[in-house]
Order: sequence, then structure tokens, then C-alpha cells
Amino acid sequence: MQLINNELSYELIYDPTDAPVITDFANWQFLVQALKACSPSITEVSQLGIYGPDYPRFSLTVSTALTSDEVAAVLVAFQNFPLNGYKSQAIAQVSALSFIKRQALIPDYQVINALGEVYDMPGSLKPPLYKTDCLATIAAFRAVYYNTVTAINAAADQASVDTIVAGVQFPTAIVTQ
Repeated sequence: MQLINNELSYELIYDPTDAPVITDFANWQFLVQALKACSPSITEVSQLGIYGPDYPRFSLTVSTALTSDEVAAVLVAFQNFPLNGYKSQAIAQVSALSFIKRQALIPDYQVINALGEVYDMPGSLKPPLYKTDCLATIAAFRAVYYNTVTAINAAADQASVDTIVAGVQFPTAIVTQ
């Protein structure tokens, strides 16, 4: 992996075995955020394309030259990106699963009606879901999601991430208050 200084920009060229896998815009944003966190002088990150056979190239535009510590941080960010990208994908998967499971338990129209207190109107039929129960159930799903995100971010390798995702347990019944 090389970081080439071109005055107010740096070009990063790395071997395909070290290459970050950028599968979607969210992954790209994650990489940009990780790189910008390395130095306040990094103002833009762009992918230049391919250099040689399958060698990706990135350009970092900077307002001032990077210090040696900042250069080291950039290189570490690129080396860690494959795992961080994998974590990002796992978090997106858990988020989608959370919505699917919650919608299977409480369909959106029931959430809207419960939060709008439609069921609390005089003369309405009493459904099995009220505003407090809806809020408690949603809070339970959010708690599971955020605890899982914290665990995924703390994971040291892909196997740990897979174990965490496989062990996620969302509520299976409406939480009553």
C-alpha cells in the first residue's frame, strides 16, 4: 500500500488483496467518514478508478499537508475497512430484520392507528394494541437493535460479527404496559 503526496492531495494505491470492498453508497460514506476522522485537513475523498490490473486508486484532497501520524491513521483506516465494511453490512442487515420482525408483530397501520390514538376514541372497538403497548414494543425493538450495533462495533473479526448477528433475539410478543 502506498500513500503518495502530491502537495495538496494524496493518492492511495494498494494491492487488491488489501482492497476495501465498496458494495454500495453506504459503504462508500462509511469509508469517507473513517478517512475524514483521521485528519481535519482532509476535505474530500474520491475514487480515481483502477491503476494497473485491479489496483484501486483513491485521492484525498487536503487543506494542509498530513502529519506522519495522520498518514499512519489513513493507512490503518484503509487496512481496517474490509472489517468495518462487513460490520456496516451486518448492521444494515440487523436493521432490516428489526423492521421485518416488528411489522410481522405489529403492522404499520396498527402502529399509526395506535400512535394516533384512533383506538382510544369513544365507541371504537378495543383492539389488542394501545399507544403505550405500541411504544413499549417499539422501544424493545430499538433496545435490541442498539445493543446489537454496540456489540457488532466492538467485534474483532468477521466470525464474531456473524455470531452476534445469528444470536439476535427480537421480541416475539407485544410488550404490554
